[in-house]
Amino acid sequence: MSTQLISPLHAQRLDIRCSAVDVALSNVAIHFVFFFQRQLDTTVLADGFAHALTNLPIFAGRMTLVGGALRIRCRGQGVPFTSVSSDRTLHEAIRALTEDSGDWLVDPVNGATARWGFGPLCKVRVTHLADDATAIGVSIHHAIGDLQTLMFFMNAWSAAAAGKPLPEPVLVEDRASYLDEHLPADGAADPGVRCLGLAETARSLLYLAKDGRKQRTLSLYFGDDEITRMREAYESRMRLSANDVVCAHVSEALMNAYPAVDRRILAISVNTRKRCGLDPMLVGNILSALNVDIRRGETARSIAQRIRYDVDHFADEHCDMRINQEFLDSAGKWRAARCVATGFNPVQWNPLITNVSGFGVYRVNFEDTSATYCTMVMKVPVAGYGSLIEGAAGRGLVFQMTLPPKDFEAMSGPAIREHLHRFRRADDDIPRLHREVHG
Repeated sequence: MSTQLISPLHAQRLDIRCSAVDVALSNVAIHFVFFFQRQLDTTVLADGFAHALTNLPIFAGRMTLVGGALRIRCRGQGVPFTSVSSDRTLHEAIRALTEDSGDWLVDPVNGATARWGFGPLCKVRVTHLADDATAIGVSIHHAIGDLQTLMFFMNAWSAAAAGKPLPEPVLVEDRASYLDEHLPADGAADPGVRCLGLAETARSLLYLAKDGRKQRTLSLYFGDDEITRMREAYESRMRLSANDVVCAHVSEALMNAYPAVDRRILAISVNTRKRCGLDPMLVGNILSALNVDIRRGETARSIAQRIRYDVDHFADEHCDMRINQEFLDSAGKWRAARCVATGFNPVQWNPLITNVSGFGVYRVNFEDTSATYCTMVMKVPVAGYGSLIEGAAGRGLVFQMTLPPKDFEAMSGPAIREHLHRFRRADDDIPRLHREVHG
C-alpha cells in the first residue's frame, strides 16, 4: 500500500462561504466507487488527479469557521491518494458492497471532524483487483457539493488523464449571495431546514456514536422491463418517470413493512440547476428537498402521481433555497451549528432519497475504458438515507437505503421482497452481474 498527498499544480487562494444547504449537510460525507475492467496505471491516474484539482481546488481544501460562518478554505492543502492491491475479483468486490462489507474499497472522509477543520475533504483509494480490474473509491465531504459536483470532478479527472481539455466549472466564493441573485423570485413559503433542540442534538449524537455503525444497506435492483410495467400500472392521469415510480414503489413497501408507523415524510433531493434556471456547471450543493407526506395504506400509484405533480411545480412552489438561507442567517451562529433538514427526526427516521441517475456515471473513462459498475457506499450514519442510480452498463435502477437492523430485516423478508418485485418476469433481460449480486 502506498499513500501520497496530491495537491493542485497551481494553488488558488479561495475562501468559499457555505450556503444553508452546505451547513445542513456539514456532518455528512459521501462515498462512491467506480469499477473498471482494466488494471489502470496509478501514475497516470495520479498525474491526471493533480490537474483536476487545479481545475477544482475546492476538493483539496479544508473547512474553517470565520465569524461563526462555515467556509471552505482553499490553499492547495491536498488530497490523500492511496493505491493498494487485493486478491478479490471485481464481482467479489461488488458483492461485498451490497453486503455491507466493502469498506476496504474507500478511505472514508470523517464528515463530523472535517467540519471543524480536522482532516481533508476528499480521499481517494485505487484498488487493483485480482482479475486485472480496478476500483476507484472517492470519498468527499458533502459541503464540497452534491453528486453532480462530484461528477464535474470525475469528468475533469478523466479528461486530464487522457490529455484532453478540462470542462470549466462555475466556482463562486459566496454561494449564498450568488444563489440569492440568480434564484427565481418565487419558491417555498416555509423553510426546509430547522435547528435541533438540545435534547434532539444529544439524542442524535448518541445514535451516531452507538447505533450508526450498526446500520444495514437495503439494496434492490429493478430492471428496465420491470420499471416499464411499473409505469404502465401507475400511470393514469399523467406521465411518470422511472424515478417517480421506483421511489413510490419502495415507499409503499416501507410503510407496509412497519405497522406501528402510520406516517413518514419522504424527502426527495431535487437538483435545482435545471429546475430553477441556474448554470448547469455550478459547483456546490445546488439542491432542495421536496417533502411528500406518505401514509400507511396509500398506494404507490397515488404517491408517484403526487411526486410528479410536485416536481412539475417545483420552482414556483417548493424550491426553498432562498428561504433556507434567510432562516440560517437569522438563526445566529450557535443555533446555526444545529441546522438540519426539516425531515430529520432522531426518534423516528424519515426516508431521504437522492437521485444519481442521469449524471453520466458510466461515461467516466480512463485509458479508453469506461466504468463497468458504479455505486454509492452507504456509510452515512443517518437511517433512511437512500439513493437511486443506474445499474450496470446504465441498465435498470439500483435503489439503496441505510436502515437500522430491525427495519432492514423487515424489508428483507420474503413477502416484502416478492411484493417489491411483483412486476418482474422470469424471462426479463437482467444483466448477469445483477442476477448474481442482487438475486
